[in-house]
Amino acid sequence: MNNHETWLDSCVKFAAQVSPEAVARVADHLETQEAGRAGMFLSGDAARLYGEMVDACNRSARPPEPTAVALALRAAARTVALEQQLQRVELVWSGPSTVSSTLRSTAPALLELIHSAHESLYLVTFAAYKVPEIAESLAGAVRRGIRVVLVLESDSISGGKVDFDPLPHLLCNLATGAELYVWPLEQRHRDARGRHGSLHAKFAVADRRRLFVSSANLTEYAFNLNIELGVMLAGGSGPPEAARHVDELIRLGTLRRVS
Repeated sequence: MNNHETWLDSCVKFAAQVSPEAVARVADHLETQEAGRAGMFLSGDAARLYGEMVDACNRSARPPEPTAVALALRAAARTVALEQQLQRVELVWSGPSTVSSTLRSTAPALLELIHSAHESLYLVTFAAYKVPEIAESLAGAVRRGIRVVLVLESDSISGGKVDFDPLPHLLCNLATGAELYVWPLEQRHRDARGRHGSLHAKFAVADRRRLFVSSANLTEYAFNLNIELGVMLAGGSGPPEAARHVDELIRLGTLRRVS
């Protein structure tokens, strides 16, 4: 531990790196004057961090009372929880890289998002072609019991907007438990010349907590050859709003489920 680290710093580090339940339990012991037993149930890194916190308190010119440490731990844990709810933005890139670039690549970022899902996964795309890793990851999500919602453009539905069916390339007969939706032609607005729009959005939502928005389609070109840019949003209102919007389009019949 840094010798210049104060006991407050060590409380923040403990609260940030140990489970909220363990932090609360330690604080409970400290508040009931059972400081000697406060860390007895901890192990591994949690026990090490607790030891560092105790050392920092003991080295302080005016060692804090156990109740003061408990209050600091609760305040730090609450601050950490609120910080985790705030939106974090990360850029995701496909294409030529630079020496100093720390941007994540599109395909690994999307795969990580799919693998991280525990409850629900929404995937909306215009084109999907030759992406076996994505298909297998979606199949794995279905096998884990996750609700997988796919909204795709279709050659038979789009009226010529795409010239191939993405389902065989994306599903590969593996993710048959997924919910599949299309945007029917009769639900699309037309201009004065009779032209209709495309399902051109490309985004994914995991557990209503993380949202990936990208210019990239689910294609070999987009992942390996094109220049594409996207953002990964964690926390905030964006992920749940995107999922709710898809749910509402489904409820209103704007998106139609297909077998």
